[in-house]
Amino acid sequence: MMGRRACEFPNAKGSRQFRSALVATVALALLYLALPQASFAATQTQSDKSSRLIAAAKEEGTIDFAGPSALTPKGAQALIAGLNKKYNVNLKLNYVPSTNYPAIAAQVITEIQAGQPPTYDVVYMTEFNLAKLYSRGFLESFDWTGTFSHIARDSVFFDNQGILTATIFALPAYNTRLVSPQQAPKQWEDLLDPKWKGKIIVPKYVQVWVSLAQTWGEKRTIDFVARLKTQEPLFALYPEMDTRLASGEYPLAANQLTFRVDVAKQRGMSIEYADQVKPVPVLLDMMGIPKNARHPNAAKLLAAFSLTPEGQEIWFQFSQRSSLFAPGTPAWKFARGKELLFRDMKALVEKPETIEKLESKLAEVLGIR
Repeated sequence: MMGRRACEFPNAKGSRQFRSALVATVALALLYLALPQASFAATQTQSDKSSRLIAAAKEEGTIDFAGPSALTPKGAQALIAGLNKKYNVNLKLNYVPSTNYPAIAAQVITEIQAGQPPTYDVVYMTEFNLAKLYSRGFLESFDWTGTFSHIARDSVFFDNQGILTATIFALPAYNTRLVSPQQAPKQWEDLLDPKWKGKIIVPKYVQVWVSLAQTWGEKRTIDFVARLKTQEPLFALYPEMDTRLASGEYPLAANQLTFRVDVAKQRGMSIEYADQVKPVPVLLDMMGIPKNARHPNAAKLLAAFSLTPEGQEIWFQFSQRSSLFAPGTPAWKFARGKELLFRDMKALVEKPETIEKLESKLAEVLGIR
């Protein structure tokens, strides 16, 4: 008996340890038993929510979409065809190609402030511009991860009001017939070399310079763009930059989006990006649903479909966009070994007026506003 008691209860401390271990083991077993049920319940909830959304979208029938011009009408057609097939609906997509995200954001802000339904049910733009809508309370919130199992938490921003669709990189680009890799910029300051005076294109956007200000500081950034202005550049929109760069009219672009360079190269244009320049600003392309949209449920379905494997394949096929956060994608491969510069999302959300003030100041220095 003593031997048995010693084995079972060697001392008071051992007894407590045994009981604690037993309780922990039972609790762990119960947790494992509960997990499948919890997982099933979550999946069932997602299924119910997505079914209701699909039904509501079917009733609306139409999506007015301000999307990137790089998608092209053919790509937009493929996108809605894929959506209709996947969700067994017959929605119509009114695609409006956009080459100027700030202008789209300003239009939506003006319409909502005037009490009018926004022209677009869903907008596609960089996080820099979508934040302008978010900071004013002009975006609709939605439980993306609770409705669709394929949407990861990392893809949701701005309190469930922004959905990450792609990651875009910005670097100087050059005409390979006129500029050799050795002559191409190796750092941002190389854009200020006198040899490029009158031979450089600068985009009519300042997001990249605002991003660099996070590392450089406001004073250095303003000084940089002021000196860039003395290079007597041509200011142009991104699509025009492709054409003028490929034709040889201008040998160098101060910065161009890498997906645009990839598309240009696929079309046989002699364009390459200067991929030794660092840091590499990363722009996050997002989709958002403006407040009081006329077809909000159909719009949400389009945003959700864009993150499915089928949707991502269509986006890449037609616009060379892919996500840095999806292993194996072109964006993921490009980012390996690069010094990436991500937007300070906290500052973007908490101090939008500071960001917008810097944006205006840089635009004024460059003379594009």
